[in-house]
Parts: sequence; C-alpha cells; structure tokens
Amino acid sequence: MRTMQTLLNLSSAVTGAINHRAEVIHLGRRMVLDRMQAGALRQFAKGVRAGAWVSDTGLPDVVYSDHYERIALPALCLAGGRDRIANATVMKQAFFERMRSADKQFLLFESLSHGEFGVAPITCELVYPHILEWLRAHAERCEAPPVAS
Repeated sequence: MRTMQTLLNLSSAVTGAINHRAEVIHLGRRMVLDRMQAGALRQFAKGVRAGAWVSDTGLPDVVYSDHYERIALPALCLAGGRDRIANATVMKQAFFERMRSADKQFLLFESLSHGEFGVAPITCELVYPHILEWLRAHAERCEAPPVAS
C-alpha cells in the first residue's frame, strides 16, 4: 500500500488527483476496471476522436452533444477544478450553459480531479452533502399532491 500511495502521489502531477488513498484505489478501481466493459472504453475513445459525446451503438452515430439544448429537466452538474479529463471551464461552457433548463446548478469543487468524485473519501464530506441537499430540495418540489379518495 505504501508503494501504491507513493505512485499515486507521483501521478498527481499528471492526473491532478491529490485526494486518493491507496487502499481505496486498490479495492475500488480494481472492481471498476475488472467490470468495465470494452464498449465503454470504445465509446470514450470514439468521443475523444470526434471531439464530442458520441454514441457507440447503431449507425449513424448519435452525437449527444448536438442535443444539449434540448435538456429542460432540473440538472445538477459537478465539476472538479483539478479535473484534466472533463475540464470544469469547458464543461460549463460546452454543456451546462447550453442546457435550456431553467432549474440548473453548477457546483465547482476546486480541490478535486475527475476520478476523485467516485473514489476519494473526501467526496463523502465535500460533495455528497451538496448532492443530498439538491435532491431533497427537488424531491419536495416534485412530490405529487395526495390523491382524493
């Protein structure tokens, strides 16, 4: 674990991740990578080549990013200031600002990188309370009135 933590610390220069813990990575990432389907990686690579979010099923391809303006549902977008995969500025301009939803919120977590949202223990304290608050606020708005019997 010490060696893995040292490698994680060294890789932070490339990944931007500073909150990973070796034991979480060892168990969590192994589970994720063992179960990751080739299709997800193929779609990611295809999207990188296209410079857009592209489907991986059927022909012709669906370019999801051509339709962001159609999103009208409430949306919560999370971004990391250290994210080098989904850069927060680009994500805000290319996705968040293009959604037509009148009820949308963009939360930037300066100290987090891409992979840390899912596996860094700090997200339990830093991110999840914001998600729960947003969900609770929207659950109250979406509750249907009681049905008269």
